[in-house]
Amino acid sequence: YYKLFYRSVFDFMWVAGSEQFAFARAFGYGQNEIISNLYSGVFYKNNQEYNQIQRFVYCGRLAHSKGLDLIILAHKRLPEELRKNWPLVIIGSGDMLTFLEDNKDQYIKHISFLQPSELHLELSKGGVGTMPSRWEQWGVAIHEYTQFGMPLLLSNACGAANDLLISGLNGFKFIDGDLDDLLKGMKKFTSISAKEYLDMSKSSVLLSCKIDPKISAASLLSVLYDN
Repeated sequence: YYKLFYRSVFDFMWVAGSEQFAFARAFGYGQNEIISNLYSGVFYKNNQEYNQIQRFVYCGRLAHSKGLDLIILAHKRLPEELRKNWPLVIIGSGDMLTFLEDNKDQYIKHISFLQPSELHLELSKGGVGTMPSRWEQWGVAIHEYTQFGMPLLLSNACGAANDLLISGLNGFKFIDGDLDDLLKGMKKFTSISAKEYLDMSKSSVLLSCKIDPKISAASLLSVLYDN
């Protein structure tokens, strides 16, 4: 339908990552008609401290599609000693606030919506950046995690996982919607050495440099020079 009625209206399609590139090809766009680097995190920080704080961090809407219930239930299934040493911090607001309030305990901390400068300070503390989404086209927060040197624990439904996460290098993936697989990923982090954690932090920063707001803007403007 798009190819018949709309393809001629738009000369280019601007996409975020490799999955979106394939999607654009299905719409009939050629390789030279697809612009990359649509989304970038607001902050760019080449983190030289590589904070190794032990905690899991979720930043996003409190929604079922984001897998909020999964990250809470998986964390609660960790042994208490691990939960004590690896607390869960949830940042955001949304429809599942009641579920969060009913299920959080002393090892799960909720921080409501933060302004960009406040979020900057919170993420700069470090931790493992999690995104347990059941469906996630991209996930700008994932890029922000990497900018702050945070290793990643992402579901395979996250579009950014293909571009900003290399399993074993800067984190791990798990099957979306699979509570047991998410729990397995969390346990992997609790068992790695301090050096492995530090190496993952450094690798996240390295991968974050693929894109920043300047690169996003330049990617869009590139059509003026290539055509």
